[in-house]
Amino acid sequence: MSGQAPAVNGMVGMVQHPEWDPPETLAGELRSVGYETRMIGKLHLQPHRRRFGFDAMELADSTRGGHNDYLD
Repeated sequence: MSGQAPAVNGMVGMVQHPEWDPPETLAGELRSVGYETRMIGKLHLQPHRRRFGFDAMELADSTRGGHNDYLD
């Protein structure tokens, strides 16, 4: 989403709930030139529900209730 390799942005290995604050994202760049951007499905990034450049989100991070826009 940021165009950076994991070693550059520090997201190497399995870390539980790391904060991530990229200066730009692909969705944000597309939005800035007029595209409507939408995230549908799973997005395992923190903080939870941050848009990361998307205009709208429909997330399904769980099949058992909480954090599932599909069930809501």
